[in-house]
Amino acid sequence: MIRFKCMYCGEKLRGGDGCLGKKLHCPKCGRVIRVSKANIIKENANKPTPYKQKKASAVTDNFRKDRWTQKDNERIAFYKRILVPQFDELTLFLMVAVTVLLLVTNLQMRMSMLNFAGLAEIFPGVILLLLIILAGGAPLSIYHVFSRRQKSSAEKGMMVGFAVLITAMSGIFAGAYMLKSSAGLGLIFPAWNLVNAIFIIVLRGLEVINEDCITDKDASLRQVAIGLAILLVVFVLCQYVFDLYWAVTMSVCVAYSTNFTMASECKAEIDEDEWE
Repeated sequence: MIRFKCMYCGEKLRGGDGCLGKKLHCPKCGRVIRVSKANIIKENANKPTPYKQKKASAVTDNFRKDRWTQKDNERIAFYKRILVPQFDELTLFLMVAVTVLLLVTNLQMRMSMLNFAGLAEIFPGVILLLLIILAGGAPLSIYHVFSRRQKSSAEKGMMVGFAVLITAMSGIFAGAYMLKSSAGLGLIFPAWNLVNAIFIIVLRGLEVINEDCITDKDASLRQVAIGLAILLVVFVLCQYVFDLYWAVTMSVCVAYSTNFTMASECKAEIDEDEWE
């Protein structure tokens, strides 16, 4: 059993040892918090003197009662949830799956990738970097969805690079294709794809999207099977029923993948014991 505090409301919480490094919901304020070594209270730590303990407690109480600070924290957390994506193992695995499906079944995509690879003569460094990210991130995404081993920081960096690459690639190719046949209000959709792709790249460049966006939540085989089955249905509908361009199919499937969230198995409960 580990004890920690919510970074938003200051509520004392406790959870199982397996919650360390995981994200969970505070039962009081409902915010998503990450349980890390920084906010865990060590019971065997040396306690401060009564005078200092009382002073620190008063400062903490004043901070909790500061409405502006609390609202500011809530506002930052709200915008972060909207603007900064989170990628779990199932999301990354489904991205790999739709990429492989398109490469195997769609001639247009293979031709587009060959034409894109032709830019290596002009931008050799960029194309080499993208190939390294693709070759490293895809196998890691497949491996970790079936493995319970914790991801290293380097692995998370490669995996988040892969997620950004697939998301940006689908948005740019789909947006550029739809721009050719759109007019009026119809330009909103391709423009949104392009803006979103560029925005993701900028966030990655600014390190707003980093290895912390790769969650440590393990996917169960049941979740993998259900997610893959639904993805196949979406893929068949887009590719063969509606006969969409490959990049549009990928964009739709990637959007589905990034919104397929897994329920957390780790839960926090309010700790009624007296401790500081």
